[in-house]
Parts: sequence; structure tokens; C-alpha cells
Amino acid sequence: MSAPSREKKLVATIVALVFFGSTLLWLWTSGVYYRPLPKPGCAIRFPFVSLEAGANEQGVHFVAMRQSGRQFPTIRFETRFSGVAGYHHSHVVNFLGLMIAVLPTAYDGGDYSVSPHAALVLPFWLLIVGAGYLFSVLTPIATWLWPYCRLSRRSCAAGGFVLALFAALNVVPSAERPGAAIRPRTISKWVELTLQPSLAYPEVMLTYGFPFTCRHKGFINTKPVDLFYGASTGWKPHKAMENVCVAALTAFALVLAIEFLRRDESRRQAAPPNKAVNPTVGSGG
Repeated sequence: MSAPSREKKLVATIVALVFFGSTLLWLWTSGVYYRPLPKPGCAIRFPFVSLEAGANEQGVHFVAMRQSGRQFPTIRFETRFSGVAGYHHSHVVNFLGLMIAVLPTAYDGGDYSVSPHAALVLPFWLLIVGAGYLFSVLTPIATWLWPYCRLSRRSCAAGGFVLALFAALNVVPSAERPGAAIRPRTISKWVELTLQPSLAYPEVMLTYGFPFTCRHKGFINTKPVDLFYGASTGWKPHKAMENVCVAALTAFALVLAIEFLRRDESRRQAAPPNKAVNPTVGSGG
């Protein structure tokens, strides 16, 4: 095996580990279980700085935080980084869940303090989709799939229908009031709830997102609020992108299936029919 082949195989192995590891962490931190699971993490603490890595439903967090110079080096399989509760006191740049947070000076909150730190958050959708794409390119998978990626009218219509269906399911919200869910009985009520929720109900919490909740929007006395009876409102960009990825992968899988069946049918029709071979009866000499 040549050196480039060995390097390519090594890179493909690393990418596969990233893909399966990210998928496992995503499932672990998804919160779909009957009780919360401990958040995985690791911290290596040195004098003056600690390096931490952990995961929650936002993604994988890498944090460098200033520490006391008197601290001895230690390794712990737990973290106390700000990602558990959000980087509320940091300067944050968030692009679809890919986040950079920096706190240059210590924050004094009176009864608590936050040390200076810098953090990078890699969302699960980026890790899983990126690693999956690279793995398919580095292995024969992309070559196998490419012939079925050419759209026909049938597969294009099916893929477009799936994308439109997912878009509609993400635009139309579910709703609840304090102590009760809201279930409109007519299409006009659903339209009113979607376009003018504050006029339909003076107090309402709207939940958007399919299959994952990516936004909460609350109204009290027809006015939007940041807290709806203790529940936070706002966007979850990483979950919105997970919904986009699920919709795109579902449409892609459907297109591949239709094109595979269509090409298989074309090959069967183009194959010459099997002719029965009559045995030749030799005459006795």
C-alpha cells in the first residue's frame, strides 16, 4: 500500500470515528429519555488555565478558562464550563449553532463569578453531516451513489414534496395556554393561529419545529414576552439546522430510492428476452 493510500485510509478512519462519536453524543444528550443522563465531559486543569471538553444538546464544547496559578495539574471526567447554562456573560457569535464565546475579564455577579474564558461550540448537525460527507468522498460510497443522483421528473417531484411537507410542519406551530393545550378544529383557526396568534389568544405559547423543537414564542396580553410563566422563549439555531438536515436527508434518500428502482426497471426492459433452447436430437448412425 502506497503512502497516499495509507494517509487516505487513516483520514477515512478518523472521519468515521468522528461521525459515529458525534452521533452517539447527539443521542446521549438529546433528552428523549425518561430521566436526564449525565453530561459527558473531561477537564485537564493546569496552573493558570484549564482545558475542558464536554457535550450538551447544543453540541460539543471546547473551553479554555483562566485558573489560579496555585492549582496543581489534575484530570477530571466532569466539567463546570459555562455551556451547561449558556454563555450569558460572554461576547457571543452564533451562526446556526456554530458558536464562539469570549469573556476577556472576570464577571462578578454578586453571589457568583465567572472566570475569563474562550469557547468554541461545534453543533452536532455540522459534525455528523460534515463527517458523513467526507467519509462518502474518501470511500467508494460516493461513486456508488452518484449514478442515482441525476434527477428525473418523478424523483424531483417526490423530493420537492418531502421538502414542502417538512417546511409546512415547521411553519405551523403547536400551541398551549397555562394548564391546557390548544387544538384548533378548523383550517381557518389553524391559519389564524399561525399568522395572528396574539389576536386569536391573548395568552399563548407557540412551539415550532419538526421533528425537533427549534423555537418557542410566547404572548401575554397579546404582547410578545421573553418568559412565558417561567418558560424561556426564543430560537434554538442548532435545532433549526437539525430539522433542515433531516428534511434534506429524507428527500435525498427518497430520490435515491426512486432513481434506483427506475434504473433497475429500465435495465430489465432493455435486456433481451431469454429464449428457450431446444435440445438437438441426434440421429443414430
